[in-house]
Amino acid sequence: MLHDKVKSQSTLIKAFALLTEKLPQARLVLVGSGSDEIALKTFAANDKRIVFAGQQNNVADWLAAMDVFAFPSRVEALGSSVLDAMILSVPVVASSAGGLPEITGANERGLTVSDQDPASWSTAILRLLEDDALQSRLVEAGKKFAEENNVDAHAKRYLSLYEHMLKSTLAST
Repeated sequence: MLHDKVKSQSTLIKAFALLTEKLPQARLVLVGSGSDEIALKTFAANDKRIVFAGQQNNVADWLAAMDVFAFPSRVEALGSSVLDAMILSVPVVASSAGGLPEITGANERGLTVSDQDPASWSTAILRLLEDDALQSRLVEAGKKFAEENNVDAHAKRYLSLYEHMLKSTLAST
């Protein structure tokens, strides 16, 4: 969703401008559409390295092609897109909004940036791109976490809990 007041894509565009000072070959891909699409395209100043991919049905294919998934949301309840990136072994940089720090785990499964400062975002993204050992560690831990916390895993845990409660109730009657 291209809605800057919520997802803060303008922060990412500013961070990308800083990042390309060191990595001019870098590309920024923004997937989705929304109320701020035209404003964000204008803000990107026709930088050919910034791709506005529009709404996509195959978001997983786009995520899998990324070297880093950056998610600078200002407001976020869960951040399922971060889990999607993790399950696809894409290293993550996420904001500290909502439940995102629980997903990134204090930089154990992804890097967390606590503000909307473009320099902080650029530094975190560059760190992931340049540090293969860090990237591998975060990807491995992130994928494991995402697998343990997907819908199927939660459903199995709930089912197990309900079965346990039912057995306890039946045993006490």
